[in-house]
Amino acid sequence: MQKLIALMILMFPAMAMAATHAEPAPSHMKPTAMVQKVTVPAEKQNIYDIKVLQNGKLVAKNVVSVLPGHVSPFSDGVQHTFVSSSFTNATGVTKLIPGTYTTGITGSIKRSFKHPDVIRFNSSESTLAAMHTMRGVQLPRMNIETFDQSMSMVPGEKLKLSGYSKSGGATVVMITHK
Repeated sequence: MQKLIALMILMFPAMAMAATHAEPAPSHMKPTAMVQKVTVPAEKQNIYDIKVLQNGKLVAKNVVSVLPGHVSPFSDGVQHTFVSSSFTNATGVTKLIPGTYTTGITGSIKRSFKHPDVIRFNSSESTLAAMHTMRGVQLPRMNIETFDQSMSMVPGEKLKLSGYSKSGGATVVMITHK
C-alpha cells in the first residue's frame, strides 16, 4: 500500500493529497503534538558539528542542520533535583517540595536568510557554584557564562572558542562547518 501511495504522489499530486488525508482523531483522544517531516534539498542545508571540551575532555557533541533564516537549538545539559523546602501539615505528615536546576551547555545557531554563510552562534554554560539555605529554603547559586557572536563560515572552516570557566577550568567550543 505504501508503494502505491508513493507512486500516486509522483504521478498524480492532487490525487495524492486526497490519498494522504488523515482522518480526525476520535474525540476521546487528544493529540499533544504533530510532527511533520519536511524534505529540503541538501544544498540548502548547512551542517555544523559542535564539540565542547572541558580541561581537554570531550563533554558534549552535537550535529546541527540549519536552513537559511532558521534557528537550530542544541543542548547538552543535566537537570538536577533537590529538596527546596519541606512542611509538616496538621496531621503530622511532612511533605518535601522539590526544586530543579540545570547544568551544562545550551545554545543555538541561526543562519542569515540574505547571506547564508553568515551565522549567529550563541551558547550558555551553566554550573552550580553553591547551594545555600535562606529561611529554610535551599537555593542554588549558578555560574552562567555566555557567548554570542555573528560570523561568516564556509564549508570546511573550523571555529575554536577558548575560555576559562570559574568552576570548570578551561573550556573549548569547536564548531566545524561540514
